[in-house]
Amino acid sequence: RKREDADWLREYWLIGLTYEEVAEDVLTDIGYTVTHKERKRLRENDGNEIVNKPYAALESKDGNNPEKTDHFRIEKALDLDEFTYQQATLKFIKDTESTIESLEDSNLTEDFVRTLSGHYGLSNATDISEFKEELIDALFLGELAEKSELDLSSYSNILPEEQAWSKCAQMIQDWQENYRYQEVFKQSEKEFRKRYPGVEDLVSKDIDAETIWNVKGIKAVDEILIKKTDDLLAENRYKEASKILDKRDGIFWSLKHTNTHGPDWQYLEISRKLITGLEELNIGSELQSIIDEYSDSVWEIDRLYRKTSEIIDDVEFVRETPSSIRYAYKKYLRDINDKFSEEFSPEDAEMDEQLSILDSVEDGSVVFILDALRYELAYDFEKIDEVKPLLGVLPSKTNVGMASMLPDIDELSIKGSEDGLQVKINDSTMDSKSDRISYLEDRGWDVYSNLEKLNTEDLEEIAEKARSGNKVLIYSQSIDLLGENLENISLSHFNNVIGKAQSKADKLLRKGVEQIVVTTDHGFLYKPDESESEPVDKPEGNLLKCGPRYAFGTDLDAGNNIQIDITEYDIKTDLDFVFPKSLGIFSTPGRGRRFLHGGISVQELITPYAVLSDDSRTSGRLKVAISDAPDEVGSPQFQIELEGTQSKLGEKVVRIEATQYGNKITKDDVYSSIGSGTSKAIINLDTSSIENQTGKIKLAVFDDETNVRLDSKEIDINLLYGGDGL
Repeated sequence: RKREDADWLREYWLIGLTYEEVAEDVLTDIGYTVTHKERKRLRENDGNEIVNKPYAALESKDGNNPEKTDHFRIEKALDLDEFTYQQATLKFIKDTESTIESLEDSNLTEDFVRTLSGHYGLSNATDISEFKEELIDALFLGELAEKSELDLSSYSNILPEEQAWSKCAQMIQDWQENYRYQEVFKQSEKEFRKRYPGVEDLVSKDIDAETIWNVKGIKAVDEILIKKTDDLLAENRYKEASKILDKRDGIFWSLKHTNTHGPDWQYLEISRKLITGLEELNIGSELQSIIDEYSDSVWEIDRLYRKTSEIIDDVEFVRETPSSIRYAYKKYLRDINDKFSEEFSPEDAEMDEQLSILDSVEDGSVVFILDALRYELAYDFEKIDEVKPLLGVLPSKTNVGMASMLPDIDELSIKGSEDGLQVKINDSTMDSKSDRISYLEDRGWDVYSNLEKLNTEDLEEIAEKARSGNKVLIYSQSIDLLGENLENISLSHFNNVIGKAQSKADKLLRKGVEQIVVTTDHGFLYKPDESESEPVDKPEGNLLKCGPRYAFGTDLDAGNNIQIDITEYDIKTDLDFVFPKSLGIFSTPGRGRRFLHGGISVQELITPYAVLSDDSRTSGRLKVAISDAPDEVGSPQFQIELEGTQSKLGEKVVRIEATQYGNKITKDDVYSSIGSGTSKAIINLDTSSIENQTGKIKLAVFDDETNVRLDSKEIDINLLYGGDGL
């Protein structure tokens, strides 16, 4: 360390201003690490230590540090942005062959193995060709040792050194969080369990959940905890189940985009909320308290049960909870509607009525009337200013409910025969949709008969009419048709209807419509199991017609059923109307008895009047755009970037679909969690599903909960000579 050495170093580094790469190589060879900071300062000519203080540079900790020299050499050989153990480890695991080739070219294989072995506590590491498996095993076993309370003495000969366990656990977490490497992680974990099946047996024993619930790397641990949570919820041990759910919230295996255990954990979490809500439920006995409680918060029970129905087909390990919550939900339906049907009287219900509700619609508004939109379904719409409960009209049937909503009613009358009910307004027949459309058009309304069939030109026409101050009404029968016609009706179908309606509403709001009203003629009662129908005797007397949930005639004896005087609605009729109590149905021929309306239940009679406006559209709404995607792709795997802006709702899960000619062309569903900021997603196309390998495909982003489309983009593809992708 003589003066001439320092002078030489300074002179040589100054030469490096012009020949930087050569200078770095020489300085590295003599044991001096050229740091990123020094290179930056040199380029900026800002007091570089080597130039201004060559003695200090030679004596610094970086001036003779073999470890940092190794790091720098590995960084250069592998073309890393900067050497970190995370970057070096992930690159080696994902691109093993090319990484080994680069290390061999730089004569760094032994240094690389030594560097990573020392960091992760591998004491018996072999040569580079076998190092990948040894490294992966160390990471998973180290995380298991760090995060669990298991006895791992039988694995002592292959466990990494104890002081490195926390580093292994941190690397597992970093690996899971790095989107580009998540598929490699899943494959590596699967191969690890094949090499060590005893680990799966170890965590599968009858042990307390606390022993393993912090372990996030090994999939078998997650499977066991799902099964334990499932059993606990089914046994009404909600507090114990909640502890596991809280611990596993947001872990890698529960994320939707990993296509692993997301549906199981989502189902269990919704079930917990449902069961907890039912446990805390204390329904009043007075009619008004039942109405107020249901419209305020109890409706969420119906919504949560529907959400479980939407994902039940996707769960893998949940077995016991579904039957438990079906029983609990059925009991809730009976409890609330026993009281409601016994106490119900139109005269005593203190709430706004459905009758003539269209009189209140402002000029320039667009009204969606969705047949059978149950109260809780209205809350699936975004951009809602308010949802007001209305008292529906009995019997809760389409022709009665739809007619009752019309404006300018002086007299609403109902007559009956064996063919059914005949409804009149001001002596004009209102039995069919065409009758109601003519009635509205005579009063200056613009009416469209099918919401789902509206195209872009229709929406532009509707928006123009609304901007001009006209009132526009649009009908939809999709929910009612689904319920009436599906053999195996499932609540999972209804959110698709809401999603399509929301999409139409979004477009109208963007086109300048100031307010959209969403309402309905009646709700529906959904029974979890058709076999649980509760048949009751039909009323005696001159019975004209009897449906599952209502009967009418003259001089009827209700017996144990309930007779309602519907003239209390200001409806003119000479008919007697009789309804089963609570969940009962009159024994009548026909298909299933799970989707029902016509009778007296909160689900059938309390209807929504929801207002969506341009102000609510810009407040708290999830907005997601495809911010970066290739215009053309030549391989089946490519990456896109999403940008989200959302002020109130926090992160939400979005689903990315790739289609060609309307057919899905991805191997798995693609999900991403996004709020404000950006998120990346990798699309894996299924080439066997692509009809035109040199055509176009369409990417679309949906809110996974509401099924509302948020953005879309067309991309050209040319896969005839493409590679494997990322």
